[in-house]
Amino acid sequence: FGLKAVVNREFDKTIWSQLLQSSAPTTYLETQQKYLSQLDQFMGKTDNGANVASALGDFDQALSGLATSPDEVSSRMAVIDKAQVLASQLNQASNDVQGLRTAAEAEIADQITTVNGLTQKISDLNSRIVGQSNIGQDVTNLLDARDEAVKELSSFMDIGTRESAEGHLSVFTTSGLSLVSD
Repeated sequence: FGLKAVVNREFDKTIWSQLLQSSAPTTYLETQQKYLSQLDQFMGKTDNGANVASALGDFDQALSGLATSPDEVSSRMAVIDKAQVLASQLNQASNDVQGLRTAAEAEIADQITTVNGLTQKISDLNSRIVGQSNIGQDVTNLLDARDEAVKELSSFMDIGTRESAEGHLSVFTTSGLSLVSD
């Protein structure tokens, strides 16, 4: 009767800071790898199995053949044929790269929306934490929720944090741009 449980929140700020700084480079490198891999695929092979490099090599070879025998109709036709294949391969690669660019722009827009939502969530949680702390209420769950939002935000960019004495957490980029402030 009359027993009351108390929960103490233990938090190592140094480890937390290192965690925040380590997650953004990983996400960045994964995203970069995804798009570079697709770009490599586009430049390496097209739908019909040919690639720009081999088409360019074939065109160069046809030009060399034309240079050695400029009067032969077959040499001229070979250059025209290889030029058409090269143009087709370049057009296909251009279309593929444009599609990749469109996908990247859409992903960036989605990530911006997510980042904006996370900064708003952190700001809202800050207000609730400060308000509830001021009236002596337990804010452990709010602190945990804010930490999760900050951790998720750190997967999109390098960030740093600074907590005020009142419990308000400021979030900024490592270049100093404020994302969430008092």
